[in-house]
Amino acid sequence: MCAACAVTDQNCFSHTDGLITTTLDADPHRDDRARVRKYFGDTAKGSSTQAFWSAIASEIAVWESAFGHIQQVRQVQS
Repeated sequence: MCAACAVTDQNCFSHTDGLITTTLDADPHRDDRARVRKYFGDTAKGSSTQAFWSAIASEIAVWESAFGHIQQVRQVQS
């Protein structure tokens, strides 16, 4: 926004919505941002944290399953 306003003062903020719309319509980096969204997936607030916790939970489940299997083998060997 500052790049579009020669002077940032209280008068330029009354036109902020139109300025943002105009700037985004002529955005030279739109395709780059689309590629980033496609690469990273959901960019909604909290989505990366949720994906992280889901991955952690999945790994814990794999570990618990393997640990349970080791315990069963040890019982059979005893």
